[in-house]
Amino acid sequence: MVDIQRVRNKSDVAVVLTLIYEFMDWLSGRYPELHDTIADYFNSQGLEDELANLPSVFGPPGGECLLARIDDERVGILMFKKHSTDECEMNRMFVRASARRNGVGQALGHRLIECAREMGYKRMILSALDRHEEALPLYRKLGFVHEDRETDTSSAEREVCMALDLTVEQRKATRMQNNLNG
Repeated sequence: MVDIQRVRNKSDVAVVLTLIYEFMDWLSGRYPELHDTIADYFNSQGLEDELANLPSVFGPPGGECLLARIDDERVGILMFKKHSTDECEMNRMFVRASARRNGVGQALGHRLIECAREMGYKRMILSALDRHEEALPLYRKLGFVHEDRETDTSSAEREVCMALDLTVEQRKATRMQNNLNG
């Protein structure tokens, strides 16, 4: 069974940092031909500064960081940060290979969306590399839709931008559409 918890202590922050670096290593190994693009993507997002200040960037009052566990093993992360008054940005979904295909990513996504709604956000955005075949179908299943959006990264031509309307009415419509699509 997947247990999702909010990151609130130094021990959990250390685990999150470890998982983020595992994610970066996984991306580099999965897409070696995109090494420079991936490095530019993370650099343009100010990743090192975000990691140095993880609890304040990805924690309350404007953000949230979640950690997934199966039994006692910490297996996945997902977080969001404030983008504007009504909008937040999802970042860094990662699930260790040992826990994949157990619904961890979906559980993290659903919980993170609920956290954003609880904080009063009306919209969640994300960007992912176009080759991230593992994540893009999950984002669509969570209700995200593609959108044209300008990004300020050097890898903009490789980015897929998506958004999710977090209002109750839109969530109901999205669920109904997903049910019809199977």
